[in-house]
Amino acid sequence: MNKRNIISILLLVLFASFLTFGCGVNKDKFEGTWSGIVENSAHFFREQESWNSVVRVKIEKNGESSYLINMDTLEIRASIGDKNEDVVAHWVHSVKKTYTATAKDNTLKVNGPDQFTYVFIEKDKTLMIPECFGLSSAPIARDDDGKMYEKYKEDLAKEYLDSNANDKYNRKFTVSDKVVER
Repeated sequence: MNKRNIISILLLVLFASFLTFGCGVNKDKFEGTWSGIVENSAHFFREQESWNSVVRVKIEKNGESSYLINMDTLEIRASIGDKNEDVVAHWVHSVKKTYTATAKDNTLKVNGPDQFTYVFIEKDKTLMIPECFGLSSAPIARDDDGKMYEKYKEDLAKEYLDSNANDKYNRKFTVSDKVVER
C-alpha cells in the first residue's frame, strides 16, 4: 500500500471511532434533562382533575461538584360546570425555582433551606426525585431530546380522558392544547 492509502485508511478509522464514541457525549451522570410522570402528593388537599403531573428536571454542571437544578411540571385542569356541558381541560405549566445542589457519590443534595436530595440509581440509570413541591418521590428517566416528555404528556392526556370516559352525565371530555402558566 502506498502512503496515501494508509493515511486515508487511518483517517477513516479515526472518523469511524469519532462517530462511534461520540463527540461531547454527556458522561456526567446527573447533567442533562430528565422527565417522567409523577403522582401529585398534594391532590388530597386541593381539587385537581389529574392526580399526576409530567415532570421535567434540567440539571447543569456549575463547578466541580455543584449543579443548577430547574424543575417544571405540567398537569391537567378543568372547570367542570353544569352536568349538561362538555368539559374542556387545559394544561397548567408550573416552573419551580432554580436552586443549587452539591454532588456526592450518587446523590445531589439541594443547598439552602430546602433540604431534599436527588438520587441517581445506577441499576436502571434513572434519577429519583425527592418528595417536594407537592409531588411524590419517583424515578424519572434521562430525556435529553425531549421526546419522552412529549410522550408522557400524551400518556397523561389519555389517562385523563380514560378516567372520565364513563361520566354519569354522558359529558364529552377533551384536553385542549392551551397551556396556562402558573
